[in-house]
Amino acid sequence: MEKRIVTKPNDTTLVLTDLRDGRSLLNGGDLSLSYTRKDEDITKGERQNGCSPYDSHEGKLIWDKERKSLRNEEFQSTLSYETLENGIVLTLEGHSSLASEYGLNLPFDFMGKKNSGHYPHQYLFTSPYRSLEDTYQYVLLEKPDGNDLLVVFLSPVDGWKMDYSPYVGGHYFTNLKVLSSFDRAYHTDSTKQLVKVGLFPVSSLREALEIVTRLLKVPAVYYEKSYSFDGRGEVEIIGPCDQMVVKTEEKEEKFPVTSSHFTYQNAKRKTYLIPYWQGKRGLDASVWTFEDPKETGKKVLEHLFSRPDFPPHDNLCEGACYASAALRYMKKYGENAFFMSQMEKFFSLLMATDESKAIPDLTIFNQPQNGYPAYHLYRSSRIQEQAFGITIFQDAYELTGKDIYYEYATKALNTLLDTYQKEDGRLETSHAGTPEDYSTVCCPLIPIVDMALLTEKKDPVLARKYHDAAYRLASYIAKRGFHFPTEGGDSPLAEEQMEDGSISCSALALLYYCAKIERKEEWIALAKKILDFHETWVMKTPDCNVYRSSLRWWETRWEGDGDGPALCCGHGWTIWRTEADYWYAVLTGDSKAMENALSGFATNFAKIGPNGEEKAIYQMDFITGGGFFEKKDIRYRVAPRFPDADDIKVSFYAWIRAFETILS
Repeated sequence: MEKRIVTKPNDTTLVLTDLRDGRSLLNGGDLSLSYTRKDEDITKGERQNGCSPYDSHEGKLIWDKERKSLRNEEFQSTLSYETLENGIVLTLEGHSSLASEYGLNLPFDFMGKKNSGHYPHQYLFTSPYRSLEDTYQYVLLEKPDGNDLLVVFLSPVDGWKMDYSPYVGGHYFTNLKVLSSFDRAYHTDSTKQLVKVGLFPVSSLREALEIVTRLLKVPAVYYEKSYSFDGRGEVEIIGPCDQMVVKTEEKEEKFPVTSSHFTYQNAKRKTYLIPYWQGKRGLDASVWTFEDPKETGKKVLEHLFSRPDFPPHDNLCEGACYASAALRYMKKYGENAFFMSQMEKFFSLLMATDESKAIPDLTIFNQPQNGYPAYHLYRSSRIQEQAFGITIFQDAYELTGKDIYYEYATKALNTLLDTYQKEDGRLETSHAGTPEDYSTVCCPLIPIVDMALLTEKKDPVLARKYHDAAYRLASYIAKRGFHFPTEGGDSPLAEEQMEDGSISCSALALLYYCAKIERKEEWIALAKKILDFHETWVMKTPDCNVYRSSLRWWETRWEGDGDGPALCCGHGWTIWRTEADYWYAVLTGDSKAMENALSGFATNFAKIGPNGEEKAIYQMDFITGGGFFEKKDIRYRVAPRFPDADDIKVSFYAWIRAFETILS
């Protein structure tokens, strides 16, 4: 099988083909010019795509036989190409005074696009990289079948912009723009009209970096472990290197390099490793040093509980992750009077018995209401909210010993199972009258297993019910195999959605059952196959906020600054995959899986500021997707790596699961 990208012009455009499988790199459009005009104001008027802050224009690039290139006469632009190694280099150059934004549309065959064949052969936008100061940029596009693609920027550009789908809330990638100049609304004062981008077939990030370092003639830092506990670790250097700069928040040190590996020491929090060759700066990486969890957790909770808006009237799943995090912190390190007093305010919402004070998606109401039985989530059928509430009650009971929390935990779980568990073990709810399989949405098997273990001595009859429910649910997930339904819906404009969370939670559920209840070798083997498949949804960028993060992007419509979609690295739901790695390591002794788990946890703990403030995500997009904002409220800015807003919601999920795993 030849490993090469080939080009073939036809009467109108340029066809790009991967000889490994004979598939086109593009789907849903041709190579084209992306532009806005200097005489238009993108901050005004209506936008057609609610998942983009503005609508770019598409300039056709037509094949010119005489020039052997693609041309757009209006913008005096030429797209030429040349073969290089086993790939191609595309060069778009313009000489027009009309354009503000200027760049190249690359409508890759992203996963979910129609008329392309099965999803294993389509790309995910897995691992974009930008160095400090944005000097170097590349993107790794991964396919489940392993036929990955390196996209490396060979000329200075302002950055890239991802076009997210205008359907299903931006759940799909549709087009990658490489922009030499952002629109003037982004205040970069850029007028460049040159895009030079290389496309190379690869099968791993390491292979991609070997190509990048050859092309750019600079070294790169590579690793498969992004963290340390003692500030010491080793990384690999790809390409010739004679010096390493180690940069922490406090200082910057230089060290000679004499081999292809470098051992760093005295790293603190987020530390940058910047390689040099003959005075030229290379592609840096960052590592995370875990801090004392007791002191860090105390600062985080003090920051949370001191907020004037505590407790927020939010949901139980994403919105109240802090509750179990605080309870588990106190279970491990002892009660704190201030924390307990603030938690009482939260419980007054969670357990409100006056319907006028009950809050949808938050209160577990102890009377029948709105067609739901007693001890059901108020005015909501979102199973994950109920499941998180059960965990909160269990944590409160184990911390305080108060029977009221045990009563709520058992009755809420009984209601969940009696209402939603089907004979075959699945958990099923409905949306607008359509049944939806929620068996792996936020991994509801976890509280069922935990409650089965809690009730074994206190109520053996109830324990048997929960053990049976857990077994039937795990059995259903195992029989479901490589089918991964999720909430959010599908669209006639796209193929079936293959979503990170449903995949990772399928593996996690099976491994959690095997670790906590009964070891089943066939389930462990199936979980490993699912994890191997899920590797395509795991980000590989050598940045401790990104490396081993799950690939997610639509949460930033609600979280962070609410101006997504945008890649939300280190999102709390990364921990589903991370915890699956952890339990696989526990069950099998696989040390690499444990390293992967700790790198995944690092993506979340690296979002904690020195004063205890947490961020929901670490953002990679240069230009975010507009969120739910009206156009007049959109901030036209080159997005920072962290959102401005602190988070008191899903960022706490990492703490919940850390106390169950790496801090146990």
